[in-house]
Amino acid sequence: MAVIGTFGSFTTARLALYASQGSLNVTGNNIANINTKGYTRQRLDLVSLNATGQAKYANSFMVDVGYGVLCERTTQLRDPFLDIRYRDKNSQLGQVEAWQNGLDQLRATFDEVARGDEDFGIITNQLHELFQSIEDLDTRTGIDNYDELVRAEADILCQLLNTAAKDVEGLIQKQEGKLKDELNTANSLLTEIRDLNKQIREHSIYGDSALELRDARNVAIDELSRLMHINVEYSMERLDQYTEVEKLTITLADSKGEDGKPIKLVDGVYGTQIGILQHPVENLNPDYDPTDPAKDFKYIDDQGKLTNDVWYKTEKGDPTQDLELADTYNDEKYLMQLQPLKDEDGRYMRDAQDKEITDPVNLDDTTLSGAIQAIREMLTEEGVFASEDDIAGDPEASGKRGIPYYIRALDSLAQKFASVMNEANQMDPAVVYRTNKDGDFVDADGKVIQFDVTGGPKPINKADLVGWEKGECVELLDALKQQGVLEEEYDYYNGGVLFSNSGDSNDPTGITAKNISVSAGWQNTTTRMLRSKLPKGEGNSTANENINHFITLYDKKMTYMPKDVQGDAKSDKAFFQGTFREFFDNIGGTLATDGQVSNAKYIGYSTEALDLENSRQSISGVDLNEEATGMIQFSKSYSAACRLLTTLDSMLDKLINGTAV
Repeated sequence: MAVIGTFGSFTTARLALYASQGSLNVTGNNIANINTKGYTRQRLDLVSLNATGQAKYANSFMVDVGYGVLCERTTQLRDPFLDIRYRDKNSQLGQVEAWQNGLDQLRATFDEVARGDEDFGIITNQLHELFQSIEDLDTRTGIDNYDELVRAEADILCQLLNTAAKDVEGLIQKQEGKLKDELNTANSLLTEIRDLNKQIREHSIYGDSALELRDARNVAIDELSRLMHINVEYSMERLDQYTEVEKLTITLADSKGEDGKPIKLVDGVYGTQIGILQHPVENLNPDYDPTDPAKDFKYIDDQGKLTNDVWYKTEKGDPTQDLELADTYNDEKYLMQLQPLKDEDGRYMRDAQDKEITDPVNLDDTTLSGAIQAIREMLTEEGVFASEDDIAGDPEASGKRGIPYYIRALDSLAQKFASVMNEANQMDPAVVYRTNKDGDFVDADGKVIQFDVTGGPKPINKADLVGWEKGECVELLDALKQQGVLEEEYDYYNGGVLFSNSGDSNDPTGITAKNISVSAGWQNTTTRMLRSKLPKGEGNSTANENINHFITLYDKKMTYMPKDVQGDAKSDKAFFQGTFREFFDNIGGTLATDGQVSNAKYIGYSTEALDLENSRQSISGVDLNEEATGMIQFSKSYSAACRLLTTLDSMLDKLINGTAV
């Protein structure tokens, strides 16, 4: 015999109505949000209502029956493990996507890569044109027009290298802008997650699940995982002896702070902000007096350390000792810094001893990963040009090639080309017609030669020699010519600098792709291509052996060393051997290889991320077919509950009004 009160069945039917109605409401809400970004499918959790214990006078034939169903709570259908896997993969995808974006911009600069065919690109084609014009000069030595044609081709090559270098350097500003945008996005997300944590916490205190707020928080966490690799943890926070609420903590994955624990980005209602490490602009103490060594002043010693009074410079350029007022500049390696965790009202997070944590956290070169880290590396990585400090901070630095690598590579080409061409345009040290450090002409043994320019032996005037080097000593040259020492115009030419570090100088030092220029001497024709290095008597006035030497440089294998352009480079091995064209092609080939590797990673990561997102959606997403099935199910259960009420009413009416009639 089932034990239940006379009206207990009415309660069962009533609760069944509530459960069916509530389930229909949840189903309707799911369908309404089928296209809402980040919405997680909801479910009404039902529990059976059952009395506990036995009646005092119960016997073994009495059977307890449940009293219906209760609507316990509305929950979300999520798989935490899939969330972790998706966010890990999203971080990898964000990093390779940002890296690929930087490589795409580089490809637009290096024409050989951008064209994607076997024809000459712009720069290699110009190299070919330059040496073709030198070949033409071989048969037309002494004709000014052809020397000018060579100079014109050389000038075009210099301008192309200048433009390429400036275009590559221009990418730094674009990447800096991208980095700034991503940091702003990350900070907005960190603030949003912190504020949502507070709202969810307040709702939880009053027993509300705040599912929509959790959806918004999950969307923000997913977006943050693209920018940096994060770990998300949930724990219970005790408010008092009776109340606990859920607390969300986000840390940097694979990180370790000074306390040995993962570095926190968000901890409950506290959150950080991330930015580029800033250094104060230094300023000399205004009281510095070089005549009074005893006076206190700031200076930098041989080890680069600040000593004595430390002064800084404000944004207006005024000196200050207040670090907070100092103007700042970005760390050259774009290292990141996390600000102390604060709540919505600006209060600092406290440690276990209830002390405010006010110190920022500096991140090293490898702490971050994700899109932000990829942009950092695109801005800083130098590949084979990496210094010992760079490799100490990141053991894989020598294999990472960002924008600085391609700048250094272009500089290597420009420097090697200029040095080889300039060297080819200088007289051999064994040739008689050379000068010593005092400006006198010397023979192969270094002995000063005296020329008869006035009817008797006389050293060349040093002032005249300056003019000689500039090609301006017409009278001196004519006198030497009349003696038979010099026969042709080109015989007296002693060579000169063809390429310099600016168009208004003859200085061949510090040449880069950005500044390489046709020298001032070549532009004003006081310098020309040296056709022969043969001493007097070893050839005739039409000897062109040096022009032929210039021509052979086009196919000559050169050795390129990292230290040639980057003095602090750790590597002391050649990173390439080949001709000028092969070297430039190698730059493009390296970029193409980097792009292929990056693209392959992108395809792999995007496919895996998509698969994981589909798996998440299969659980958390709203499926119209499932919801339609649920609507039919709950509609029928609602109808059945109504029918139960009708039946119970009929039975009770018969019992009351029809018994014993």
